[in-house]
Amino acid sequence: QYFISADPVRALQANLDAVNAFEYDAKPRRQLALTLATLEANSDVTLKLSPEAADQMYAITATAAPHTPAVLLTRFQHLLLSGRWKERRAETDAIVEELKLNASLHPAVWLAVASYASMTRDEAGLISALHRLRQLDEGMFREIAPKLGVEVKR
Repeated sequence: QYFISADPVRALQANLDAVNAFEYDAKPRRQLALTLATLEANSDVTLKLSPEAADQMYAITATAAPHTPAVLLTRFQHLLLSGRWKERRAETDAIVEELKLNASLHPAVWLAVASYASMTRDEAGLISALHRLRQLDEGMFREIAPKLGVEVKR
């Protein structure tokens, strides 16, 4: 986490080194998927990572924090952004259900669920997710709804 803002590639390498050096320590394993997600989302560096490598990093993280909302959201985000949700639909749907059940007070969960519902053309799911998002974070709702094709009335 120390390097992530200054040098995200170095942060990922340091995280991998820590996982290998301290294989029984949960902290570097828990951080691995989070570091990867931060690198994918916020870096100017284009990361070429095979689907298998991304799956392995998530599997390592899941050994330390399988039900942590941040870990589930990063995996979900990876599946959506990479387009792999189509081939990993059962996994994606299971993550959605777990997040809705166990992290229902996190606005980011409903933002992700709304995005997924939009991608899958699930109109009822989209409306439900946006309704919940609006209850939790009006500002986030007003920002994202138009991007998902939903007209917001005052």
